[in-house]
Amino acid sequence: MRRYTITARFHEAPVKDSLQRATATGRTLSVAVARALREILARPGIKKRRHRTVTIVVAYAGPARAEEEIHPD
Repeated sequence: MRRYTITARFHEAPVKDSLQRATATGRTLSVAVARALREILARPGIKKRRHRTVTIVVAYAGPARAEEEIHPD
């Protein structure tokens, strides 16, 4: 499993909540991004809003740590 850091900027959110960052693991990039965005979209200031424009930056953070490999995809 690989670990990715996802940074998302929500243009319609309040300024204090507009930049969010999450780290997720997954066997593929798409799985990790989906997990991280699901986590970010549940946060206060982001949830229950309709976001039309989102900028997403993905960075490879290295292999997952041993304790994170317990829960496979």
